[in-house]
Amino acid sequence: MTWIALTTAPNKARAVRKRLRRRGESAYIPAMVAKRIIPKGTRTRRKRFITVLMPYVLVKAPEHAGVRALWLHGVLSIKGVSGVLHAGDDPAWIPDHAIEELRAEVARMVLEASAARHRRWLRKGGKAVVKAGSLAGRVGTVQWVTAKRVGLEARLFGAARVITVERENVESAA
Repeated sequence: MTWIALTTAPNKARAVRKRLRRRGESAYIPAMVAKRIIPKGTRTRRKRFITVLMPYVLVKAPEHAGVRALWLHGVLSIKGVSGVLHAGDDPAWIPDHAIEELRAEVARMVLEASAARHRRWLRKGGKAVVKAGSLAGRVGTVQWVTAKRVGLEARLFGAARVITVERENVESAA
């Protein structure tokens, strides 16, 4: 299987992906989704923010090369599609393994962003888990937090002890 990258009108990538999926095509947009809590009067509201990482919609092309030209004509006629990414005079066909690597990289970025948000939520008295080093997996209660280190009270060798851990190696357990 191969994929192709479509260019879209400004801010229309999600709408194009939706139209492609309605047609039965496999479409993918590399994006990160974040949720924020927004206070609004007496109620709080949760809002989703989608950050598109590339200005392209990736679409899976048919396997048979003879059908691709007709298929591409149909895809380019969808509202919001402005063109296709070219390599010279021909469309740039992207192999499956490149798309899988891209998906893995986007998943890694999402995981890192999530971990960064959890690190920010470290508060005195809250639970935290050590994620790297010789104490990996230990859960403790946060005693103090600075810009670079966290003091955790954890049970070590049968007694409660306060240990100092680099902040980047700790994430919130809650």
